[in-house]
Parts: sequence; structure tokens; C-alpha cells
Amino acid sequence: MISLVTKAANEARNRSSKRVLPMHLKQVVLQNEQFDFLNDIVGKVADAPAPTKHEDSDDEGHVKKKKPSSRRKGKSSDDS
Repeated sequence: MISLVTKAANEARNRSSKRVLPMHLKQVVLQNEQFDFLNDIVGKVADAPAPTKHEDSDDEGHVKKKKPSSRRKGKSSDDS
């Protein structure tokens, strides 16, 4: 168990992810014969996308939506 989690954490780190996701565990299981008994379980997990660098993406490669401006409209004397 320790070996699986440690290798999955390394996989996440190599992909510049701050979180260990199921796709990282799947990569470890597929790459190491030692964990081949878990192939049926990880077969249901989506494959990891190819590592790419994007300015507007989060750790998992999803494109971040831009937040609307948080400027508040000032209360005018007419709103009273």
C-alpha cells in the first residue's frame, strides 16, 4: 500500500499536480507488474491526459474559467 501511494504521489508530482488523483494510481498500476492484480479496478478509471503546460489550467489540466470582476457598484444618492 505504501509503495502504491508513494509511486502515485511521484506520478502526480511529475505531472505538476498538487493532488493524487485516481488517474495517477492507474498509471502506477499499469506501469508496475507488482500491481497487476489491480488492473480490473483501475480499468474503470479514465486515462490521464498527456501532460501539457497551460497558463489557464489547474492541476488536473482543466481550463479555468475567468471570474467576473468583483467590483461593487457604489450606492448612489438616488438609490435611497
